[in-house]
Amino acid sequence: MNLKNITNSISNDDIPMWKDDKIYYLSDAGAKKRNNIWVYDTKTKAKRQITFFKDFDINFPSIGPEDIVFEAGGKLYLLNLKTEKYNEVKIDVVSDFAELKPEYRNVSKFLHFYYPSPDGNRILVEARGEIFSVPKEYGVVKNISNSSASAERYPSWSPDGKNIAYWSDKSGEYQLVIKDAKTGKENVLTDFKNGFRYSIYWSPDSKMAAFIDQEGYFSTIDMSSGTINRINKIDGNHYTMQGFRVSWSPDSKWVTYSKAGSNDNGVIYVYDLENKKSTALTSGFYNDFNPVFDSKGKYIYFVTNRNYNAIYSDYEGSWVYPNATSIGIMPLEKLTPSLFSERNDTVAIKIENAEENKDSTDKKDVTDSKDKFTIDFNNIEERIEIIPELVGNLGNIASAEDKILFVKYPNSGEQGGQSTLSYYDTKERKIENIASDVNDYDLTADGKSLMVLSHGKAYIVGISPNQKLEKEVNTSNLDMEIDPKAEWKQIFHEVWRLERDFFYDKDMHGVDWDEMYKRYSKLIDQCASRYDVNFVIGQLLGEMNASHTYVSGGDMEYSKNKNIGYLGINWAKDGELYKVAHIVRPASWETEVKSPLVQAGVDIDEGDYIFSVNGKSLSDFINPFDAFVNLADKTVELVYGKDKDISKAKTAFVKTLRDETRLRNLEWIENNRKRVDEETSGRAGYIYVPSTALDGQDELVRQFYAQWSKDALIIDERFNNGGQIPDRFVELLNRKALSYMLLREEN
Repeated sequence: MNLKNITNSISNDDIPMWKDDKIYYLSDAGAKKRNNIWVYDTKTKAKRQITFFKDFDINFPSIGPEDIVFEAGGKLYLLNLKTEKYNEVKIDVVSDFAELKPEYRNVSKFLHFYYPSPDGNRILVEARGEIFSVPKEYGVVKNISNSSASAERYPSWSPDGKNIAYWSDKSGEYQLVIKDAKTGKENVLTDFKNGFRYSIYWSPDSKMAAFIDQEGYFSTIDMSSGTINRINKIDGNHYTMQGFRVSWSPDSKWVTYSKAGSNDNGVIYVYDLENKKSTALTSGFYNDFNPVFDSKGKYIYFVTNRNYNAIYSDYEGSWVYPNATSIGIMPLEKLTPSLFSERNDTVAIKIENAEENKDSTDKKDVTDSKDKFTIDFNNIEERIEIIPELVGNLGNIASAEDKILFVKYPNSGEQGGQSTLSYYDTKERKIENIASDVNDYDLTADGKSLMVLSHGKAYIVGISPNQKLEKEVNTSNLDMEIDPKAEWKQIFHEVWRLERDFFYDKDMHGVDWDEMYKRYSKLIDQCASRYDVNFVIGQLLGEMNASHTYVSGGDMEYSKNKNIGYLGINWAKDGELYKVAHIVRPASWETEVKSPLVQAGVDIDEGDYIFSVNGKSLSDFINPFDAFVNLADKTVELVYGKDKDISKAKTAFVKTLRDETRLRNLEWIENNRKRVDEETSGRAGYIYVPSTALDGQDELVRQFYAQWSKDALIIDERFNNGGQIPDRFVELLNRKALSYMLLREEN
């Protein structure tokens, strides 16, 4: 077969349609860079543009005897092949449009965010852009936002229980809304013109809150007046901002947070609200982060990476330092005693004098007063101590009465481990486990309860050892009225806003983004299904000419798939019978996956006939795979023979594969390696890298250490499906020999 490139351009040329001596196709080669229909004449070898749409691309062209039908801008057109003129096709669709009808729907499968009430008797749940108040055990579920036309996010209950704060895009942009928890009255505090914002952190006195936006600007806001005070700029991406946390001092006058320094190590800061000043408490020599004030305001607890215990590779002398995290304790005043100071049992002496007792009580009240909260910055980093028993993969700390709460995650490299919510008792100086298999948790504002999340379920438990996650908060009754048309408009608007606010280039690659909103929002009004909505959003995103802008999900209908059992072979049909044309074989040294037919003791070879599986004759099926429906990963009985004579047939029992992709990939890799080996007389090696993600990394290393001694390596990354920036890949391949070790008897 002779192949010929008939367009030979840098443009996107797609969907060829052959009619007589002409080939019609889509191309964006025109001046407007829009997909239009072009034609190539097989006789003259000339190509030219037929349609000239400039605002919308042409989609879904299909050729018939005399016309090409296509869609553009939400309209159907017919292009006459003789005249090359096209006209809109007017269509009237008669339907009940069931997908457009408002309906009540349970949205319990769309849980996104949780927040406990101050006493733990209720939790706030964000689900499908709505906010629900759900009882711990008894009572009603309340939808407190109740609108398909807007999205509400990151709800947060004030510590005094009076108000609920959240972000709402009801105005067209996300604004901070305060809702009276008793009356339901709403007060919109802000008037932002753009931007996206994350979790809301109330101050203990319920007068202030802190938040961060998508650009990393960290601010506080007066929850009465709406006055915003910008504190600092945090570097990072969406996930940095999503995980950003702050902690308020008990007197609500200080905020502590962490910010990466010039070396990317986290630095602990405190911000003085009265003097509007941030002060660094750590130098950034170590990576310190997730600071929290202790409940009495005497210490700051934080997470720190300063444990060095190298783990060496089994393949070379490289090392890594995982599981490096500990918990640090920073006394805020010089005279505040260390939590690890030497202890000495004493005898209490009863004070008889009433006046002396009164003076002692008064002094205690003054000492413990929140108004006397101070920080001695002089040599404060020098006062840091590390809890010696706590080393590993730790995080998400909080402070309750004499307790430092934290989550111990499975150590890097640990298989099958579970995350454990624990606390360090600062009085008893010991660790207690609260609950296992924990994904996340929040401490209630009163410091007495915990909202624990595990596998999408929420639990309210006490701060004591060995809590059982048995009585979950019932989130199965989250019902809301969904108006598809209103929801689709909100989704489209939010997609447009998110790209406006998050896209790396504020100039949007030179695209008039406001104009794109006007242009494509009109098509949303025509949508009759979520498939239509996703298509329009995809067209909008395509205007930016950028990679990694995907569209998926939503209320879509999907067909159910049935599994197929595979034998790792190519089938061939011989009359009414099926036989083994080829057994897929990777390199002889591969053990990851093999065809069931190469298993020791199985005597089925290429060319053999397979008559039946589990008693079902393959001759009864148009396709042999139909006989293996629902037989994936199962032991099957195969009746086979060396020739067509079924009277000579034998029986074999094998376990099928669920998928052949990896098996065939390994064979393809080995065939390529053999060819390179033959063409270079063994001097060059061959490595296939399917991606720059973990699977690609594993493949590179797996094949590299077997062939590093070759004079050259061919790295094949065709069909690469993406991943990380491959700097480590290049570093491995670019290493130079620095030294050799040679024993006396070696040559």
